[in-house]
Amino acid sequence: MNNIPNKLEKIGFDQWLLGKVSPGSLEQFELARVVAVHKDSYTISNGEVDVLAELVGKIIFSAASPVDYPAVGDWVLANFYDENTFAIIHEVLSRKSLLKRKTPGKKVDFQLIAANVDVAFIVQSLNENLAPQQNLWVPSGHNELGQIRSIP
Repeated sequence: MNNIPNKLEKIGFDQWLLGKVSPGSLEQFELARVVAVHKDSYTISNGEVDVLAELVGKIIFSAASPVDYPAVGDWVLANFYDENTFAIIHEVLSRKSLLKRKTPGKKVDFQLIAANVDVAFIVQSLNENLAPQQNLWVPSGHNELGQIRSIP
């Protein structure tokens, strides 16, 4: 697979991701992007149709933390069934970036917000809860963080 199919390019697939996919995987699975995360399921898109999907047991039982599960924006390898009305996710591809936040409480764990984000636009209310001294951090490159500075 030297060329990226137009249907995948429209939803963000690029050469960097193409290098992360083994050619043998494409014979067995189809590429898709996670577009929504529900409690125990996902909505994925192959560029033509959005489909409800679930994780294969291997992913569920080998996950060490919430970061190991797919997030919105992740690219996955999946099998589509029943005329593209249902899918099973078999693998999550490497991420370019990951936007996450610490979960509430004392336990150090993270809640996923999105993956493979190229540009993030964050809006904050200007009411009494505004804390201009608070620093916000977002992904700015391959596994790097960039600081957002408040605009006076």
